[in-house]
Amino acid sequence: MAIDSLKNVSVLGRVAYSIMCFEKYVVTVYTNVDFSLVAEVMWSIIEGD
Repeated sequence: MAIDSLKNVSVLGRVAYSIMCFEKYVVTVYTNVDFSLVAEVMWSIIEGD
């Protein structure tokens, strides 16, 4: 992804995109490990729960 394409995205949007990338990465690389709890905590931080 080009840096220029992130200029109009909010910080919250960037964090959400980073979490999504993290989820895709760990599912691909660590196929036998369940990272769902980590992902839930990460999403709850940006949702404000």
